[in-house]
Amino acid sequence: MIETTRQATKPPVATGVRPYSLTATAIAEEKDAQANFGRSQQSGTDTPSGGPPDKTSPSSTVDRGTEESRARSATPNSAGTQIVSDPPPTMSGNLLSNPYFEGCHNCTDINAWVNDGHWDISIKAHNPSINDTAARCTLPTVAGSCIGGGPANLFQVVQANASDRTLSFSISYIISRAKGVVTIYGGGTPNGPWTELWVPWTGTSGGAPKGWFDSGVQQIVLDSGYSYYKVNLFGQFDPNYNQGIKYTNAFFKVSP
Repeated sequence: MIETTRQATKPPVATGVRPYSLTATAIAEEKDAQANFGRSQQSGTDTPSGGPPDKTSPSSTVDRGTEESRARSATPNSAGTQIVSDPPPTMSGNLLSNPYFEGCHNCTDINAWVNDGHWDISIKAHNPSINDTAARCTLPTVAGSCIGGGPANLFQVVQANASDRTLSFSISYIISRAKGVVTIYGGGTPNGPWTELWVPWTGTSGGAPKGWFDSGVQQIVLDSGYSYYKVNLFGQFDPNYNQGIKYTNAFFKVSP
């Protein structure tokens, strides 16, 4: 059965997307960047860098959509669209359950997500989700009860129609002296084995947070679809600083 999630009170809207393809080289480069992340972030910039890897298919085109939809459309390797307070527009077809990471404050039990113990739930007024919730990875001396230092992984497996080949993803994030990566895997069963398919977003920040950002809706068309997908959220922060990363408004859709 396909996982579903409740919708916010705001009606769904059409959303512009930026299709692109990801090569094996890009995946390898991202893995290297993830493995080498650490103390070098101390000398980074203060503005988070977020977006999909800068790999665009020659035949790709951009559907810029309406002015409203552009608010959640991202340019590759940009910092995304800063969110002042309100959640992004709610979109239909989200396969992820609990996309806002709702639950009790500081709890590591995050409904519908598999937590490696490094994440907990943040409930703060500045979190731009419908009930002010987010998944958080930071030092337990700062807030919450998660395990500090990372690397940290939080994932969910969803079912889809294997004949559908178009994947869409977006997420909101705040990041400080940390790195975040989202990876999508495909498989024939809910337990794998898993094939790495796509890295729709990656971001780093070497300085203080500049507020919440949104990845924008990213999209890719696969050569063939899968019956199950694993959506993995990765985070890692410099243990020399009391900073970290938070995610909310996760969106993943599979369509023809």
